[in-house]
Amino acid sequence: SFKTQIKRIQKYCNWMMGLKLEVDGHYDPDTKKVVKTVQVILGMKKPHGNWGPETNKRAKEYRKGV
Repeated sequence: SFKTQIKRIQKYCNWMMGLKLEVDGHYDPDTKKVVKTVQVILGMKKPHGNWGPETNKRAKEYRKGV
């Protein structure tokens, strides 16, 4: 479900950035802001805060601490 996908995104952001973002399945302004920061870290040229195919691809390739 869509809510489950958002929870996965929130968990990923928490793991990647060491945050404690609430994992509630709501794509609220806090989640969008964190996703935008994740996109910057992942090297996206135009971070927009929406998790799409490009963000997903880069997230799968990301290795923490490498």
